[in-house]
Amino acid sequence: MLLNNKIKKKINCQLWKLKNYPLSKETDNVEQIAKYIAKIHSYDILQNDLPLYDVRWVRNLVLESKDYEIKSNIITALEIMSKIEIVKKNDNKFLTWNIGNTTWQADYETGYIGSYVWDIAAIINYVSDSTFSDIFLESYIKYGRRKPTLTAIYANIYYVQTLKAVMDRDFGKIESLTEDIITENSFYTDIISVETISRLRILGY
Repeated sequence: MLLNNKIKKKINCQLWKLKNYPLSKETDNVEQIAKYIAKIHSYDILQNDLPLYDVRWVRNLVLESKDYEIKSNIITALEIMSKIEIVKKNDNKFLTWNIGNTTWQADYETGYIGSYVWDIAAIINYVSDSTFSDIFLESYIKYGRRKPTLTAIYANIYYVQTLKAVMDRDFGKIESLTEDIITENSFYTDIISVETISRLRILGY
């Protein structure tokens, strides 16, 4: 059984509202954006006919790429990050951010699903501003009543950054980060401040 039309209409309604708020470092509308996204993520879409965006999808795209010296290292790093990411049964949601077109998803019919943390990661990675991330994460937790773990956020940021590198045909963008993951089992990004992680009490696992 596929997702019923009632939920599709609700998702499309929230997407229509999101279209009034382009993503940028301007923070005036961040709370409202987070509220709409949290609402979309609240819908149960376990039964659906949409493609799944996850680490396996990204891994396959990397494998299909040619002439990149660090490709094997990226595959290893993806496997490491996927092991620290604890995926729960109901994590897969409709993804609001169209990472391919860097805009809000047009509607349900042309969309895709994945971990709600993928959506969070894609959004904060696109804006790439710690002040935005602070307000967005706080607001999402407030309205969604769901708090992602730090490992899930970091894993999904690496997934979306790897996907962007594939799209741009430039793996050099993630070479340093990939090396850190493989050699030191570490991940650091300045798009989420240590102060934010501490203030919001975002746990490691």
